[in-house]
Amino acid sequence: YAPTGELALAQEKHALYFADLLRSCEPGLKGAAYVESLNRIEADLENILVAWHWLVENERRPALAAAMDSLAIFLEARGHFPTGRRNFKILVERWQDRLARKGTADGREAADDLRLLAKGMAWQTTFELNQDTAENLLKESLALLDDKRLEEGEGNCERAFAHYRLGKLMEESQLERSIHHFEQGLALYRALDDDWGSGHCLQGLGYAHIFINIDKSRHYYGEAIQVFEKSGEVRGLAQTLGWLVVSTFLQDDVANVKEMNSRYQALIAGMGDAIVPEATLEMNAITREAVGHYAEAVGYREQMIALFKELGREVTIRQVYLGIDYLHI
Repeated sequence: YAPTGELALAQEKHALYFADLLRSCEPGLKGAAYVESLNRIEADLENILVAWHWLVENERRPALAAAMDSLAIFLEARGHFPTGRRNFKILVERWQDRLARKGTADGREAADDLRLLAKGMAWQTTFELNQDTAENLLKESLALLDDKRLEEGEGNCERAFAHYRLGKLMEESQLERSIHHFEQGLALYRALDDDWGSGHCLQGLGYAHIFINIDKSRHYYGEAIQVFEKSGEVRGLAQTLGWLVVSTFLQDDVANVKEMNSRYQALIAGMGDAIVPEATLEMNAITREAVGHYAEAVGYREQMIALFKELGREVTIRQVYLGIDYLHI
């Protein structure tokens, strides 16, 4: 059943209105109005998801492209992983079908379709629980961007994001490859003058070096902080400050640990659960441990276990238990 007449027009207006709401929230989510933008989306989430389904079903590429980053950032930040997995999967499957229907047609439309699918695949991996599936999606994303229908340099924004996501995906298990992808993403983002992407790639490089070269780690974190302070992005700044506390602690720089931890705690005090829930809990556990508040650190790790049980992440649960055992020693 396909609605016609006034009903069809009303559905279209509804979908485009909420797509535009998501588009308008993107600068805030990537800047200083992070919490306010999350709350604005939360207030209309049911309508937004209805709109998203309509846009996908009706293949409204410009509206989807404009809304995609905001929806993904929100769903990740508020821990809506099953919703993210489901909604980005329907986008990816629809656009794979669309490209199959259109075959090898050339032109602007084909290039834009390839870019949308590549970005959708990369965002889907944020919510994907299976690492092999996520890695394959990102490889396919990069392969799409090598299609000859894209002009040289076209799709570099999507390519940078795919490299960033590969860096994140591999940071716990394939360190050298993780560093390589963060470096690739950083080079592309810098060429695009994209502070959001540059800051998060620098943050990733800081994390990747934290146990192999602490001086490099602190250098990358320092660069990331400069980028986030310039752009006003509070989420990235808070996360980076938290990890800088850890790297400073590992260098036995006790005086600076306390000063940085105070700045970190002050910054997140007004953010509530606005940082990714698991990242917030992990960072709070680590920073409490760094300043000797072990009982509080255990409490935050126990909250992490509850969250990971909900998400079905058994391997991560075992890792958190090991951290708790260490704190009890």
